[in-house]
This record gives sequence, structure tokens and C-alpha cells, in this order.
Amino acid sequence: MKRIITVIIIFAILILSSIYSILYTNAKCNEIIEYAEKTKRLIEICDMENAQKEQENLENIWNNHEKTMKLYLRRTNLDEIDHEMSGLSELIKLEDQTESGKALDLIIQYCYQIIEDEQPTIFNIL
Repeated sequence: MKRIITVIIIFAILILSSIYSILYTNAKCNEIIEYAEKTKRLIEICDMENAQKEQENLENIWNNHEKTMKLYLRRTNLDEIDHEMSGLSELIKLEDQTESGKALDLIIQYCYQIIEDEQPTIFNIL
């Protein structure tokens, strides 16, 4: 009887930790998407000073959560986001609207891909 209770507790911990990781990933990716879209809107209206501030906020959020997400997510999309983030600051300083917009679009696309990849669907499980 003790073994069954132990197995049930371990199974419950696994399920709860999986749910938490999905919720955490969705929340952080949505937060990154929100800041990336706001930065892109500021770039489109040529408000580079405020775009630079938003980009710094975006980069801070990314740096705060990147290491945690790399513990349990596949690194491909995370590395791509990291790559795009590294050059984004310089693109905004150079006031390159086209390239900075493309970089932000890629960041948004990779975040949506991470969210989709972490959904508990049959396709993702198999």
C-alpha cells in the first residue's frame, strides 16, 4: 500500500511540474512577445529613443528568464532568439528600421514556436 501511495505522489509531482513549466513558458514568451511588438510599433513611428528603452526592457526580461528556460526547453529556438537579441540594440542605435523590424519579427515568431512546441498535444508528445 505504501508503494502505491508513493507512486501516486511521484506521479502527481510530475504532472504538477509539467503544468507549471507550460504555464511559466507561456507567460514568459507572451511577455517577450508583448515587449517585442511594442518595440516594433515604436520603430515603425520612428520613435527610436523610446524604442531603445523598450528594447532594453525586452533584453532584461530575456536575460532574466533565458537560463531557466534553457534547463527544460529545446535550445534551437532559444539560441535563435538569443542571436537576434544580441544584434537588436545596435540596429536600433543605427536607426535601421527594416533590419530591426525583421529581428523583432523573428523573435516574435520563435516565441510563438516555443509556445506551440510546448503544448501538450499528441503530436508534441510522440
